[in-house]
Amino acid sequence: MSTAPVPPDNPALPRKERRMRAREKLTNEEKVALALDVLKRTRPLNEICAYYQVSHTTAYNIRNAFLEGGRRALAGESATDHRLRNLEAVVARHAAMIEKARDEHATDS
Repeated sequence: MSTAPVPPDNPALPRKERRMRAREKLTNEEKVALALDVLKRTRPLNEICAYYQVSHTTAYNIRNAFLEGGRRALAGESATDHRLRNLEAVVARHAAMIEKARDEHATDS
């Protein structure tokens, strides 16, 4: 008599051996609803995560991104402005790295 394998998301398994079931990405509307559910706390986080099929970490990351977007909007900064500032910082870091490499190469010659 053989036994069928237990699926990995089976609650009968020890916690370490369980994993979240793969699902499609959440839509923006689902992310907003999830963030609001987490913020309102009208039901336990475990229930919210099970409903949206996400981990606690993902739920908190979506909530934090939602709050950060709200802060930027209230400050009058658009998403484009935010991205532009991030890209400018990346370009400045790369320019500094190139300059340092040139200086090191010049002293080696």
